Amino acid sequence: MTVPTEAQLLAWTDAAVAGDADALEELLRALKDPLFRLALRILGNFADAEDATQEVLVKITTALGSFERRSAIRTWAFRIAANHASDMAPARRARHAESFEYLALRLDAGAALDERLPLLAEAADPALELEAREMEQRCTQGMLLCLDVDGRTAFLLGQVFDFDARTAAQVLDIGEAAFRQKLSRARRHLDDFMGWQVRAGEFPSAVQLPQPVAGGGACLATAVFAYPGRCQR
Repeated sequence: MTVPTEAQLLAWTDAAVAGDADALEELLRALKDPLFRLALRILGNFADAEDATQEVLVKITTALGSFERRSAIRTWAFRIAANHASDMAPARRARHAESFEYLALRLDAGAALDERLPLLAEAADPALELEAREMEQRCTQGMLLCLDVDGRTAFLLGQVFDFDARTAAQVLDIGEAAFRQKLSRARRHLDDFMGWQVRAGEFPSAVQLPQPVAGGGACLATAVFAYPGRCQR
């Protein structure tokens, strides 16, 4: 699907403010998927992300008349979504505080996870390749959940959504220097965590760091699951 230009989004915005229901529908449809992806990565839970996205779209609809064009419409929408998901994150964490312990128990129950990953990486079967990619995404999400919500959001904007510092700072409503500092701190926490995990002798004897899975990128399953106590949110 073609990504609408900023000019198209603004045209839909103007028409929606003037009362065009079809334009409002087109605008919300264009914004929904990226806002859902942001909410999912902040909250780490599909149902919570769906709820958050619907609530954000309602907020956008009711606030559309107050959009002052001091930023791009996408930036404005991402700010609403980031703030809303960040506000939900502490409550979500309280409901799912056992999640890392549960994953650690799964790892302790057997070495099937790390034994199968090299096989998945070499598999020609599309179904196994898809499973490998899904596993990689879950592992990456687990790493993100180790970050506090501010660092997680900064990392997502800068690394996953590839926003430049100016746009990401506008989304977070902070200065560019403050954004760069948050992003740098998040990167450092992830680097330190991974460095701590892969030092010689740090893994239990049954656990080995898997090879990169199909589709690129190393799966971080063992690093995330083996030591949940290292994750400080």
